[in-house]
Amino acid sequence: MTDPADAAGATLPGWARAVEPLLAGTAGFADLGPGEGRGSLLIEAAGPRIHGLEVEADETPGFELERLTVTGADGAEIPANIAAAPRPGTWGVTLAKPVSDVAIVIAYRLEESHPLGRLRVTARGRWRSRLLYDRRERLAAWGRVLARGPRHDHPGSLALSRVIDLTARGDYVRAHRMLARDVEDANVRAWFRDAITDRLLRDRGIEWTTHGPSRPFRLWAAEERKAYVAASAAIATELAGLTPNVSLGFGSVLAAVRDHALIPHDDDIDLIVGFEPDEAPTIEAALARLTDHLRARGLEVSGDFLVHRHVRRPGERRVDVFVGIFEGNRIAWYPGPREGLPREVVFPAAAAELLGVEVRIPREAERYLEHVYGPGWSVPDPNFNHRWNATAFADLRAKGDQAAGAPAAGSHVERAAP
Repeated sequence: MTDPADAAGATLPGWARAVEPLLAGTAGFADLGPGEGRGSLLIEAAGPRIHGLEVEADETPGFELERLTVTGADGAEIPANIAAAPRPGTWGVTLAKPVSDVAIVIAYRLEESHPLGRLRVTARGRWRSRLLYDRRERLAAWGRVLARGPRHDHPGSLALSRVIDLTARGDYVRAHRMLARDVEDANVRAWFRDAITDRLLRDRGIEWTTHGPSRPFRLWAAEERKAYVAASAAIATELAGLTPNVSLGFGSVLAAVRDHALIPHDDDIDLIVGFEPDEAPTIEAALARLTDHLRARGLEVSGDFLVHRHVRRPGERRVDVFVGIFEGNRIAWYPGPREGLPREVVFPAAAAELLGVEVRIPREAERYLEHVYGPGWSVPDPNFNHRWNATAFADLRAKGDQAAGAPAAGSHVERAAP
């Protein structure tokens, strides 16, 4: 377990320590939320023999049942026939033979950013059915833990309690936004990320990174990392059909130039795209062109962020694509410095290799990295933060669109340290 003093030292305020009992109470509730877009559920069922199962997840958009295995008391897997039921989000499972004392493992996938809704598993016997698992009942049990927790009057304690609740329920997007917005003390945020990871998230196969709860690259298998780099390179190729000005950006350039590997604590790849003003006079127009171009080629584009979109091929992991607009001979991307870089520093992009895959990087990559991360870019700095000054980019937004202060709903509030 993480001792609060380890991360924040004696400076950790009492209002933060006050949520320790609730943090400890999350133990045993790993089943309520998935890992990063994927989850698994283990059910140990004793009692009467089971002839079949019914799995219901009809209240979760994009829920996919990836795998279901039933193992007998002797360790042997029982063959099972899985068929989608007439009602969407429901599956019927017929076992090859009736069994008792079994372990059932259900692996599933969710659409990105969607928390898990209803999940209910029923066993069919010869004459009657019995409920094996109901997420609603588990949520009610978590609610009782929450109700027994200490009452807080301090706004910071209240905010952390709400973040713990959202995280326990698997609503990671809202939890990440709330932590960044409502807990101002950076030491407390750092302590909390470690504490909730130790007590809950690691059992879900994820950690709380600067992007929120996710699976950092250090937890990926080597083949997963290489496949993801290849997928990002394929997206860059598709974007090159829209504009030649495409490159890796931000920490992904650090990965290619400094580390020659994906940064262990990072969890996504960034691409940057540049548009001439006659192609896209505003950020809104640039995002619209990007979205139309990629969707026409079968890619999924999602998100409602200030200057970027999530892009992926169906079934693959998303890549973040950021748009910028040339202003004379210079170009800038939020959340980098607004003063921008000369065109020739970034484009045309140069070729490099990352995990054996050819990728595009800024033409003068070291100059780009110094501009974005400062002269110490070659030395990892876990405390680095970008300049999150959306107001500086207001002139590039469409008239009447969001132009001030906070990032658009759902955008990153902190970005991975280099």
